[in-house]
Amino acid sequence: MGAMQLTDLSESGCFVATSEPLAVGSQAMLYVTLSGDEIPILGRVVRVQEGRGFGVEIDLKLLSQYSRQTLEQFLGQSPTSVSF
Repeated sequence: MGAMQLTDLSESGCFVATSEPLAVGSQAMLYVTLSGDEIPILGRVVRVQEGRGFGVEIDLKLLSQYSRQTLEQFLGQSPTSVSF
């Protein structure tokens, strides 16, 4: 895939801005860098906006304990950079 930007990150999901969206229902494995730690986040594509990107629903039950804690800790802080 080409360049992507993760926006609107929450415990329930995020939006991935890209010109190459995945299909609704697809499983998405995102490797996200939060506060310097790269964590894998597994989710499912729940909506697509052609030419803009796709929305991913995050299943917290499928995350490792470390990934879940890192995500929760990051979301509890003021906004900083998120990349993958």
